Amino acid sequence: MEELFEFNPRSHGEFVEEQRCPCPDSELHATKFYEVECDFMDRKAKQFLNVARITLCVASVGLTLCSPVLGLLLAASTILAHAPNWGQDLTHSCLEVLYKCRLCEHEVHVTYEFMNPGETSNDCGRYSKTYKPTKLHGITTTAFEDIERVFHGMWTQYNLLYKNCKHWTNDLIGRLRSDALPPPLTAEDDDVNE
Repeated sequence: MEELFEFNPRSHGEFVEEQRCPCPDSELHATKFYEVECDFMDRKAKQFLNVARITLCVASVGLTLCSPVLGLLLAASTILAHAPNWGQDLTHSCLEVLYKCRLCEHEVHVTYEFMNPGETSNDCGRYSKTYKPTKLHGITTTAFEDIERVFHGMWTQYNLLYKNCKHWTNDLIGRLRSDALPPPLTAEDDDVNE
């Protein structure tokens, strides 16, 4: 039963690892960007949770009949808490970037994602069992090193309703679309991170 509700997009989205060429990072440039969604739990469990979200909202509204003041406060807070996610399915969201090497012309996907509180990932590979990916346009940042710098500057706090993988992915895409990239790391910055 525990496996049904386990957060594991790598398994349910069928992540396929890819090998990167040994060429320097400076030779990789992005050619395509996709926003990707996949399941992060068993589909039957996900359907159950979607029904539970709706039931919770309806039940809290029903409590207004029992105790108008308390019921109304509970109903309003429940509905407001779930409102930002009503039109969304329970899926895992990430950014998939296809890079091409200028030296050897090898192509590799890198998937940028928010996995758990405090944990992000930029592994080589891609999800093979996804919902229809959205091809992104307007991203002018294409150098691997610049994208990595933006990725490493992303937040890692988690909140189910307001700071989840969908928000993280949208924020990453927004930062890559802006011209204001963070400055390159210096040797002194590298010493601080060790």
